[in-house]
Amino acid sequence: MALNACGSLLQISSPFIIAPLVDYVKDGENAWADHISFFDTAGSAWLAWLTPERQYGVSLALLLVATQGTGYILSENIGFKQSFVGSKSTNALIALIYEKQLKLSTATNKVFSQGEIVTFVQVDAQKMIYLTSQMPAVATLPFTLIMCFILLFKYLGVAFFAGIGVFVISLLVNISLSRCSARAQKAYMKKTDARISITTECLNNIKMIKLFSWTEIFQRLIAKKRNEELSAQFTRMSIIMLIMASLSFFPLMLQVVSFAAYIGSGHEMDLSLAVTVITIFNIVRGPISSLPMFLGQFIEFIVAMKRIQKFLLCGEVNPTLVAYDAKEENSIKISNANFHWGIKAEDKEEEHKKVIKDRKQQLQLTPSTQQEN
Repeated sequence: MALNACGSLLQISSPFIIAPLVDYVKDGENAWADHISFFDTAGSAWLAWLTPERQYGVSLALLLVATQGTGYILSENIGFKQSFVGSKSTNALIALIYEKQLKLSTATNKVFSQGEIVTFVQVDAQKMIYLTSQMPAVATLPFTLIMCFILLFKYLGVAFFAGIGVFVISLLVNISLSRCSARAQKAYMKKTDARISITTECLNNIKMIKLFSWTEIFQRLIAKKRNEELSAQFTRMSIIMLIMASLSFFPLMLQVVSFAAYIGSGHEMDLSLAVTVITIFNIVRGPISSLPMFLGQFIEFIVAMKRIQKFLLCGEVNPTLVAYDAKEENSIKISNANFHWGIKAEDKEEEHKKVIKDRKQQLQLTPSTQQEN
C-alpha cells in the first residue's frame, strides 16, 4: 500500500513539472536563474553552451523522466507482488474446496453436483486473482481523484464543475451496468453448472450410454445446455461491451466538456495551461476507466465467493462415527483369509468338468444319430 501511494504521488507530480517545462520551451527563460545553477561553465569550453537557463531546462526534463520512470517501476513491482499474492490465495482456496469435497456427507452430495464443484475450482476461485491484484491500486483511487480534481479546479476554475457533472453521470451509468452484469453473471454461472454437470455425467457413464444407444439423446441434451449457456454468455458479453464503450466515451467527454465550458466562459487557453490540463486528464483517465471495471469484477467476485461459501459451510461426515487409534501400526489388518474373484476355484473346477462331460456326451450321440438317418 505504501509503495502504491508513493507511485500515485509521483504520477500526480508530473503536472507541476510539465507546466514550467512548457513555459521554458515556449519562452526560453529561467525564472530561477539566480538560484538554480548547478556548476559554473564559464571555465570549460565544451560546457560553455550549458548556461544557467539551459541547466534549468535540462534539470526539469531529467526530473520528469526520473519521477515517471520511478513511478512505472514501482507500479510494475506492485503488480508482480499482488499477482503473486493472488495466485497463492487462489491455490489455497482450491485446496480448501478439494479438502471439503473429501469430507462431504451423503446429503450434501445430493445438493452439489460434480459439475458445480468443477465450476467452483475452474471459474469461481479464479476471481480472486484479479481482485487481489487490483485492490491496492483501487485503494489509492480516491486520493488520486481528489488531488486531480483539486488541480483541475485550480487551473480551470468554476468551468470544471461541468466536468464533474460528466464524471457523476459516468459513475451512475457504470454502476447500473455493473449491476446488470452481476445479474447476467449469476444466470451464466447457473447455465455453466448445468452444462458441466451433464457433460461430466455423460463421460462417467459413457459405456452405459453406448450400450443402450443413447448417444444421440445425450448429444441433443448437451447441445441444448450449451446453447442456453451461449445465450447467457452473449447477454453478459453485450453488457461488458457497453461498459468498455463507456470507459472510452466518458473520459473523452470529460475533457471536451471541461474545455468547452472554460473557453465558453470567456477565458483564453495558452499552450502551458492546455498541456498541463491534458496531463491531469490523462491521470484521471486511469481511475475513471478502472473503477467501473473493478466494481463489475468485485460484484462477480462476491457472487462467486457466496457460491463457494455455501459449499464450504455445508454438512460433513461425522468424525465421531469412526474410531481412530494412533497407537496401531496398521489401519487395516487382515490375517488367515482366503480371497477369490467371482466364483471359487473348487466350484470353477467342478463346472469345468461338467462342461467337458456334457461335451463328450454330445460327441457320442452324434455318430449314432447319423447311423439312424
